[in-house]
Amino acid sequence: MSYSDTIEALYTTYKPKALEVLGEIATAARTRGFVCEEPFDMSDDVYRWALLIRQEGAPPDSGVDVVITIAESNEYDGEGDGVNFMLDMTEYGGLIVGGVAPYNFTPDVWVKAADADAVRARWDLFMECFSPASVIDRIVEFNERKAA
Repeated sequence: MSYSDTIEALYTTYKPKALEVLGEIATAARTRGFVCEEPFDMSDDVYRWALLIRQEGAPPDSGVDVVITIAESNEYDGEGDGVNFMLDMTEYGGLIVGGVAPYNFTPDVWVKAADADAVRARWDLFMECFSPASVIDRIVEFNERKAA
């Protein structure tokens, strides 16, 4: 199987999982008084899925984007055939709110894209790094600091 076929297969496998996680984050956001649309696929050259979370009454072009990405070593390091999963929280306008990328900035950041067991284990580790509630807690903390 070619590298592009492998990445396409990862997209097919992890798209529903990523959208489900973002849906859980949306539910957690709504219970804390935030407004958000349904998660959506924003894949282009990179496979990623997003959710916009904003405060009640805030304009639609504000808030925090929560994005899950299949990060490819080819894109980030310019070599190899590795992948990792990332969750990024970015305020409208580009300010970083927070994020998760297992083993980021270490030699273990990438797992072989063609090794389904390693990719599955990396997804499981990724999912252990945050919870829907912790994502919302971080956004609340960010908004409180910004307002102070």
